Amino acid sequence: MLSSRAGRLVDLATVTHLQEELFTILGRSDRAIEVCLDYLRCIGVQWLAHPTQEEVQQEYERLRRLIGARSIEELVDLPPMTDPKWRATMDVLTAVVSSALFTDKNLLCLVICRMANLSLEHGNCDGSCFAYVWLGMILGPDFGDYRAGFRFGKLGLDLVEHRGLRRYEARVYLIFGHRVIPWTQPIRNGRSLVRRAFDVANKLGDLTFAAYSCDNRITNLLASGDPLGEVELEAKAGLDFARQARFGLVIDRITTQLRLIRALRGLTPSSAPSTIPSSTRSDSRSICRKSRTWRSPPAGTGSASCRPDSSRVPTLPPWRPR
Repeated sequence: MLSSRAGRLVDLATVTHLQEELFTILGRSDRAIEVCLDYLRCIGVQWLAHPTQEEVQQEYERLRRLIGARSIEELVDLPPMTDPKWRATMDVLTAVVSSALFTDKNLLCLVICRMANLSLEHGNCDGSCFAYVWLGMILGPDFGDYRAGFRFGKLGLDLVEHRGLRRYEARVYLIFGHRVIPWTQPIRNGRSLVRRAFDVANKLGDLTFAAYSCDNRITNLLASGDPLGEVELEAKAGLDFARQARFGLVIDRITTQLRLIRALRGLTPSSAPSTIPSSTRSDSRSICRKSRTWRSPPAGTGSASCRPDSSRVPTLPPWRPR
């Protein structure tokens, strides 16, 4: 394997980043997390795939200490990150975020907080934009501070648009438009950013986030109450794109959205999309089995499904920067 031929740490990070992206699009979040944790051990970070709430709290409190009396907006002026080791590590952590999202809430929070802390300690880089905008997403629903969440999301966007850190531009647009804005503003306000995310990701060859953008745009259209006929056309186009990319997770999600749209339009089940080939389909049941943070509903409440285990969701104090 390429990883065995990587002579330098930055080369190992590059190979790990590529492996993470590949495993994500193949629906193997477990393998993406595994290679990420292997890399982190090489730099002395001993994480498990299912960290404890206490580990998340320690990382979060460290973030608060590092910011200190500064405002969130002041962080845009941090010096650039120049150390190749930390820049490479930020890329590895960036690539594992999607897999962490579908695997373990604590792992997701730990990764995001560590990326923010590395930025505060070593300076801003392209990965910092992604970290801040994701911090904007988790601070609201997970930590109860939507205002600070929006400010961190805006910080990530400002680094892209005003500091030229554009490597993860599409990802920043998508997360800010789809996951940050709706908590504090009308959901339609994020639509242009979701569309821009698709255009940029498609241009750069970032198939993972181009496909995510298709799925998220359909969610935006449905939640905004757009005409179902128009939403169906958008869903069909998104499904075609996801199938070309062979991204099983997004194929499943858009297929579900399309069937919902057709049901709402009063169309018969027989006219729903054809069955997805098993070779391109993600196995949501295996995701449930492999993650300790997802569980089946109690007996008598219906069939098994992926639901968050609220006992493992961090309950940290609200953010209170000036």
